[in-house]
Amino acid sequence: MRSRHKLAALIGVVIALWGLALAVARPQPVAAAERQWVKDSAGVLTPTTMALIDRLNNVTFAKLPGHPQLAVEVRRALPASEQDIDDYKADRFAEWGVGRKGWDNGLLLVVAVKDRKYGLEVGYGLEAAVPDGSMDDIVTDSVTADLKAARYDDAVRAMVDHLSAVLADHRSAIMTPAGIKAERAAQQRSADLDRLLVEIAVLVVLVIVVWLVVRKATRTRLLVKRLNDPAEQAALPLYWGLPEAERVRFAEQLKAPMRGPLDQALLARKLTAYLYDTLGELVLRSADPLPYPWYVYGAVIKRRDAQAVVAQPDWASFLGLIEPDVAPVYTPYAAYAPGFETWAKGAHARALEQQAVWQAFISHVELKDPLDEATLALTLDAILQYQRDPSQHNATDGLPLWVGANYAGGSSGDSSSFGSGFGGGSSGGGGFSGGW
Repeated sequence: MRSRHKLAALIGVVIALWGLALAVARPQPVAAAERQWVKDSAGVLTPTTMALIDRLNNVTFAKLPGHPQLAVEVRRALPASEQDIDDYKADRFAEWGVGRKGWDNGLLLVVAVKDRKYGLEVGYGLEAAVPDGSMDDIVTDSVTADLKAARYDDAVRAMVDHLSAVLADHRSAIMTPAGIKAERAAQQRSADLDRLLVEIAVLVVLVIVVWLVVRKATRTRLLVKRLNDPAEQAALPLYWGLPEAERVRFAEQLKAPMRGPLDQALLARKLTAYLYDTLGELVLRSADPLPYPWYVYGAVIKRRDAQAVVAQPDWASFLGLIEPDVAPVYTPYAAYAPGFETWAKGAHARALEQQAVWQAFISHVELKDPLDEATLALTLDAILQYQRDPSQHNATDGLPLWVGANYAGGSSGDSSSFGSGFGGGSSGGGGFSGGW
């Protein structure tokens, strides 16, 4: 009987030892582990994986030039203030100072479980040994599958193994302190040369710009001098026949071209263009009697030959010359003139606004379908409001179709957004980042 009890006790001890052995052999995640080379605040790494990282740093990498250093951080999520893993890993790398001084041979692997992101920051001295293109060798399809299946310990262990293999295969590309110094010196020389070239280019551009400005100003002074030369009066009788104030205005806005002769033909073209472009304003300032309402002159389309224009002896002669050209923009629409003038007073339209509205109105109105006084006023209102603010919505119900087609304002633009959902970006150093 006593032997039976001893046997049962022995079996119990064996079973207990077997269970303990299984517990020790089975990897167990830790709640929050931190070692010299590992920081696991997510609690997903096993002691086996952390020991592997320690062994890589203390044994495997000790056999490589410079004894590279690998730090691993696994987080539940990135800090609320840092949503870009590229920025985070670069900042963390600098904060911890991973790698040996002079060799710049640190490696930092960051995994953010909840954010489903990972990133590898590579020190300057290892960039050639662990190039950006090695990402596919380190984060393989099986690693991605482990990450998606929440097998984070397996994924990190595989990434560390693959990283070690890549570094071993490219050990000859590991830079020495002397090589790093020489490379940085070469890069600095290149940067200095680039900066010098940029400065020279900027200086050349500034010299050209100054030369162009001075050249244009000089040519303009010569052109104005020729314009006001009494010896040239016979070639531009209309200019000398204008009131002095109008001559001053024309001379003040006169600009010479960068090239070409500064001759009488150029002055004739410039004066003719000025007269037609500012015809409405000139008429407003004129005290001479006008054969047509002043506001129709700005709508003149036809332009006379420059030589015929400048040959006129004075302003009154010029108005007589262009009178046949003014008639087409008034006579067919004369029936609308009284209503237009009544509207202009009630709408408090400024002088040049009246001119612009008349020009727009006669450009579209259909004479075969005359407008009554009320419709005319609403039509002119729509044109005026559009010219003051094209984005303003103007009611055009009951008005001719051409009013809505040309003078119905409204907000425009693209309300769609762009850029949402994009992430990543360079940290300024070597490495890569991604997600699953």
